[in-house]
This record gives sequence, structure tokens and C-alpha cells, in this order.
Amino acid sequence: MTYNQNIYEENGIHYYGNIGLTAMVNSVEYINRRLDIEKPKSGIGTLFFGIMKSLNSDKLLGWCYTLMENDGFWSQMQTQIQDFFAGQFIYGKSILWSLSRGKTLFQN
Repeated sequence: MTYNQNIYEENGIHYYGNIGLTAMVNSVEYINRRLDIEKPKSGIGTLFFGIMKSLNSDKLLGWCYTLMENDGFWSQMQTQIQDFFAGQFIYGKSILWSLSRGKTLFQN
């Protein structure tokens, strides 16, 4: 019997090799006044970045285009995204510049 041995956790994301990942996400703020609980919206950018890290280079560009209009993601995760592209590709910063130019061109 074989099983995936490439399982690890990073920044609250659990990666299961190239099979899947899990994360805890609050997509909206949770407030329960009766129990005095307030949980802010959190984890969405980290999940998007985890998906980005999990994709092969063929699917990565499509995912980046999917997230193109999500300015909050790009600004919140800017350092992690730059480090990822710089470590993943020889021309990592050029790829990011091309994506930003594409966003500008598509908006006009």
C-alpha cells in the first residue's frame, strides 16, 4: 500500500502533496453577541496563496488571471507572492510585471 508522504503545514495551510490542501477560513466576520465572540474575516488570502503554490506552471497563470481583480489579495500577500515567483522562476519578477501590465491593459 502506498500513501502520500509529502504532507506538511505552512502558515495554517495543510498541504497533501499534489492531491489537495486544507485551510481554516472566515469569509465573513462572525459575531455572537450572546456569547461575546467576535472573529474577523481571515484566511482567504492565505488560502489563495496556498492554491497558487500548489499549482504547476501550466495552471498557475490561469489562477493568477482568476485573481487579477482581487486587489486585496495582491496587496496583502505581496511579499509572499514576490518571494514565490522569484524562487520558482528565473524571470519571476518579470512575470509579475507582465501580469500587472495585463491587468492594466484589460481594464482599458
